[in-house]
Amino acid sequence: MMENENKEEIKDQPQENIFDKASALYDRIKAENDRAEAIQKRNEELAARNLLGGKSDASIQPEPVKEIEGTEYIKKIQQGFRLGV
Repeated sequence: MMENENKEEIKDQPQENIFDKASALYDRIKAENDRAEAIQKRNEELAARNLLGGKSDASIQPEPVKEIEGTEYIKKIQQGFRLGV
């Protein structure tokens, strides 16, 4: 008897309520899928950047500082140049 009563209660519920719930569920699922897609795209970009960015054993070496002799030093000072540039 309880089963019959439950079926009658379901039949008595307005159809709009079921459609509203389904629509809300669809919106939530779509939002989560969009969010997951954005995360996946970002992870792919980061992986590509790491791959192309040179995760090699060779490191970037700074340019060696050129030593300046006395006469060159005086000329650079007189011209207003900074040392080491």
